[in-house]
Amino acid sequence: MSDTLPNMRKDPISNEWVIFAPEKTHTVIRNSKESDALLPLDSFSPGFEYTTGSTLFSVEGKHTPTTDWSVRVFPAQHPLLHVEEPHKIFGDGLYDVMARIGAHEVIVETAREVEHLDELTPEEIVNIFTAYRARMHDLKGDKRIKTVMILKNRGTAAGGMLSEHYSELLAFPFIPPVVKSEIENSNEYYDFKNRCVFCDLIHQEESFKKRVVAENGDFIAITPYASRFPFEVSIMPKQHYAHFTNQPESTMLSLALLYKKILFAIRTLLDSPAWNAIIHTSPINTNEKQLHDSYHWHMSIFPRISSITSMTFGAGVFVNPVLPEEAATALRKAIREAQ
Repeated sequence: MSDTLPNMRKDPISNEWVIFAPEKTHTVIRNSKESDALLPLDSFSPGFEYTTGSTLFSVEGKHTPTTDWSVRVFPAQHPLLHVEEPHKIFGDGLYDVMARIGAHEVIVETAREVEHLDELTPEEIVNIFTAYRARMHDLKGDKRIKTVMILKNRGTAAGGMLSEHYSELLAFPFIPPVVKSEIENSNEYYDFKNRCVFCDLIHQEESFKKRVVAENGDFIAITPYASRFPFEVSIMPKQHYAHFTNQPESTMLSLALLYKKILFAIRTLLDSPAWNAIIHTSPINTNEKQLHDSYHWHMSIFPRISSITSMTFGAGVFVNPVLPEEAATALRKAIREAQ
């Protein structure tokens, strides 16, 4: 079957099915600018550090007369998870209950006032990744923590409410179902072929080219074969690293350049949509020795221009009106026209 025809596709990592239905464009696609109704929050701004409590980590920078940081990390003011909680697990009949242990942190990504994240310099974006890595590495020392995720919600349709550029770190005392599914499928592939499914996927996409949006010597950005959302992009290291903190520091500039390029292409092509970004990385403090070989960290970027239907909630099946090959072509064109 031609890759340009509507079809159903199964993702080899998540095992999720996606229905590609271009005829649903007008009912699924909606407009959503990242700046719609975003509110400023003084406590994220230089000069208001005293309102957020202690600084957990910062990267030095001098953008205003009143600040000496470029990136700053502090505990969330209304945390979903608490590092101070004791590790209590108990049963309530057939139900399992656990104290809200873990960590919930805010990473303010710049002290400068910029409308879009891709307006930062590559070096400033490297500073953001430096903060991610430092906090992930620190939390590895808490043996209660099993999974650390970096999440970014930009724009109201993506769950973001503030005009400041920030992301959130959530550290869980368990392996979340989505991560667990990825791990199980990756392990199964490795058991059968003695190879990493992500590495094989990267090799195939490099050969096929049609879904490659951009790449450099260290990283590749593709529109996934079974993209759940229109213009979804995955960024992966070409070399195998299971955890984001294992990625060599020397490659962070390459990652920043590619991330900046993808964000620019999404913004200019789709008229500044709301978007989410997630860093998927290997769990920590587990007995999964095979994870080092079978799992491969990656970043997912989702423009939030489509609605999630009841079929997704009920069956776990997504509907995408844009084929990934067409999305990749459009994103590549946006990058070329900017050069």
